Amino acid sequence: MTLLGWAAVGVLLVLCATQWIGFDAWRPLAIVQSLSPFAFMCAVPIGVVAALSGQWAMTIACVVVLATLLWLVVPAVLARQPHAAAPPDLRVAFGNLLAENHRAQEAMDAMAGTDADVLVLVEFTPMMAASLEHRCGAEYPHRVDHARPHPGGIAVWSRLPFSSGHTVGGASDRPSIDLRMTLAGTPLRLVAVHTEPPTMRARNWTRELREIAELTGERTPTILLGDFNASRWHPSFRRLLAHGWRTAHEWTGHWWRGSWPTAGKPAPVFIRLDHALLRDGVTPTGVEELALPGSDHRGFVVGVRVTQP
Repeated sequence: MTLLGWAAVGVLLVLCATQWIGFDAWRPLAIVQSLSPFAFMCAVPIGVVAALSGQWAMTIACVVVLATLLWLVVPAVLARQPHAAAPPDLRVAFGNLLAENHRAQEAMDAMAGTDADVLVLVEFTPMMAASLEHRCGAEYPHRVDHARPHPGGIAVWSRLPFSSGHTVGGASDRPSIDLRMTLAGTPLRLVAVHTEPPTMRARNWTRELREIAELTGERTPTILLGDFNASRWHPSFRRLLAHGWRTAHEWTGHWWRGSWPTAGKPAPVFIRLDHALLRDGVTPTGVEELALPGSDHRGFVVGVRVTQP
């Protein structure tokens, strides 16, 4: 038991160290870090057994692991704040639709059924664009559309006009969309993103998250949303949050809700990769989960109020 226990605790301490130093630019590590809360909970039974058997060094090591767990989780819990009870100024629906989705028509029906003011769509293919056009195209005349027959497709469809909107290249072949609009005289910036997953090229993924932070550096009411392929358990995502962002799910007390994987994947939904980040006068009125038939992600609809910061 001692050798087995120390082997398990040793692995957990190494994982803790990667969180402390903030390193995640290695594919296997980024995958394991996504499981950090579940992995660190293993220190509870190990620590109890170690304490009962008088193995105090192992007990202390388990306490260090659990302290690291608290260091990661407590900021997410404390991020909950009172949010506006008034009707939203804007409702935005987001969905990663899965480029090879065999139930794309149903997924388009789900997005259109949100009746949101703005639809943000990633892994958006030309076939999906045609389907959505038929379903509700006349309702969303203002668009920045970059449909592609692969996961790099992205689009923003809006009922409200925007003063400018364009795609922005990044470290991968997955562009972002940066647009500006005005709500009741208040300027609003909306940036839609879809990063490359760390399971492909982890260094590119960390670079994309840095580029997103630089892209959204100005102090203007901003909604930054999309599939970041990252969670709070990834140091690179926490560095992005440190630029003044707060996630709508954490703000409204739903930090524990996952968005991936769905659609028959062998694992349960255990991690949130899809986020709405808010800053500088943008506050949430609520966030709702959205089932997307055939996709491996859950979408969401976020309502926001916008004021001058």
